[in-house]
Amino acid sequence: MRYALSLILLVCSPLAAAEFWISPSGSHRGPGTLSDPWSLSAALAQPSQVAPGDTLWLLPGVYNLQQPLVSRLSGTRNRPIKLRAQPGASVTLDCATPSALAGDATCLLIEGSHAWYEGFEILNSREIRSVATPGAPANPRGTGIQARSGPGVKLINLVIHDVGLAIFESQPSRIEIYGLIAYNNGWDGPDRSHGPGIYSRNKTAWARKFIADSIVFQNYRQGLQGYGTGPNVFSQMQLTGNIFFNNGIGRDGLHRNLMFGNESGDHVGNVFWENFTYFPHDAHSNGNLFGGDGGCRDLRLIGNIFASASQLNCLQGIEAAGNTFYGKVSWVAGTQPFQSAFPANEYPENPSGVQIRIRRNRYQSQRLHAVVYNWDRLDAVRLDLSRYGVPAGTLISVRSAQDHFGEPLRLPYNGAALAVPMKGWHAALPIGWPVGKSLPPTFPEFGAFVLTWERPNLASY
Repeated sequence: MRYALSLILLVCSPLAAAEFWISPSGSHRGPGTLSDPWSLSAALAQPSQVAPGDTLWLLPGVYNLQQPLVSRLSGTRNRPIKLRAQPGASVTLDCATPSALAGDATCLLIEGSHAWYEGFEILNSREIRSVATPGAPANPRGTGIQARSGPGVKLINLVIHDVGLAIFESQPSRIEIYGLIAYNNGWDGPDRSHGPGIYSRNKTAWARKFIADSIVFQNYRQGLQGYGTGPNVFSQMQLTGNIFFNNGIGRDGLHRNLMFGNESGDHVGNVFWENFTYFPHDAHSNGNLFGGDGGCRDLRLIGNIFASASQLNCLQGIEAAGNTFYGKVSWVAGTQPFQSAFPANEYPENPSGVQIRIRRNRYQSQRLHAVVYNWDRLDAVRLDLSRYGVPAGTLISVRSAQDHFGEPLRLPYNGAALAVPMKGWHAALPIGWPVGKSLPPTFPEFGAFVLTWERPNLASY
């Protein structure tokens, strides 16, 4: 009986997961231990020791890429392999080496499946921001991540900035992009500005894809671009809890925060749920374009705040409720004004008051994103954190997303609303940005913040 019970416990117990380590100075043949870590390229090839469910830890430092990276990490549906920065560590992948950028290269090309990539930074530290050759293939800064992978890939809480394009994916398999902070990506060509934050494609028959709780801003062209050749290139996408603002900082000026569609009219089943966009109230930009030239159908817009003009080229099946539309709403398919056809939304003519939305991070329990529309231009706003499990006595680090790596503002939380200033914040300039040129302002009218905390009381500070 004792033997049978032991056998049952052995069979029912989950397989133990192993941990391996990677460092900027790691080797290609080591055991991947903390004392003898792997190089990043060696680890991404999935050495024979790495099995589904294992975690690969990125040790702190700058990983200067000599060649584009290719990841073939592959776990299983219930036991993904995880590539993670050590908690609290600063891990940077720098794609600045010319050989790593040859031919519009990708810094990190993902070809495996059931793998999670979490918590590190990708950038290009070169200063080139303009080229003499037109078109997207002339990209001089490379793509941060291209997903050409199987199912089960998640990109979690990454920071991608100052490359040519943060994320490009057009795979048929489901992908989740979560908690991304993408900014200052792109370049200027002789034809126009180039470089969206996220460039995504999905066909009607493919699995639904998810982009959630990301902050995408100050990219040279669009925030989100869903485009490409052929029919239904942007369908079955769900965007939830994202913040898109001030996209279009290249020479052409503010462009669009959200844009999907091409000449095809078959963009089907997209869902935008509790997303938040912003352009300065006096900006002359059609900030959101749904459907493109070909239109779309079965579009759901629920609980969003669109702070700019919006154009909807959707022919049928629109559901729109609980949204706030600032600026003109153009509805090309409607026989009546959009406001009349969809009265379950708000259409303020003159912005006023303060609107605050706060969202908890699914993969980092002590992290919140907050978006603030401070139409009254108050010096400070109060964030009610009582619903998010923040213990009284905690010291909270508050960062403006626009200065993600700057020194945070550390505020004590006593259980009441947290007073956050709306003045005195700075925006990180793009690498290679012209001297003396300024970025389009957001404060004090608008701010996107990342709140984190670690310690339960102030005694040790």
